[in-house]
Amino acid sequence: MIISKLNPWDFYTKKTKNEYYLVILTSGSIFKNFKGSILRGSLKEAREKIPNIEYLLGSKMRGIRNEVWHIIDNIYSFPIKHRWHETTDMGLVEKSARELLVVSNKIGAAGYGNKFIIPRLTISNCGIDSLAVENIFEEYFDHRFIIAE
Repeated sequence: MIISKLNPWDFYTKKTKNEYYLVILTSGSIFKNFKGSILRGSLKEAREKIPNIEYLLGSKMRGIRNEVWHIIDNIYSFPIKHRWHETTDMGLVEKSARELLVVSNKIGAAGYGNKFIIPRLTISNCGIDSLAVENIFEEYFDHRFIIAE
């Protein structure tokens, strides 16, 4: 696992789409308008870069909600809450970390030098102790995973 000071969305460019996979923080909530719930820290820039991303996420989540989903292009979800207004669930963070590791292995990221960019989970954007999350990340994530601030 690598720690970076860069904004996760700095990696979302035409030049790097084949090199990096961007991970956005989500919850299991689907709203009445069928929008999936993208959490604070990922939402503003996600809307700017991909205007319909909440609907794309909502369409993926219709049966099983809290899974790591391939949303579009090189963007994946990373569920950390069961519902948007609840606190972060550390068990769900660990489940998502395990699932993302499986996804990275399936797409062959290890062999091609591709990296997964994950926003840092902190008290300000998730209401949790970032050290507890880093312990989970260290258990599952290797050099292919970049934690970006």
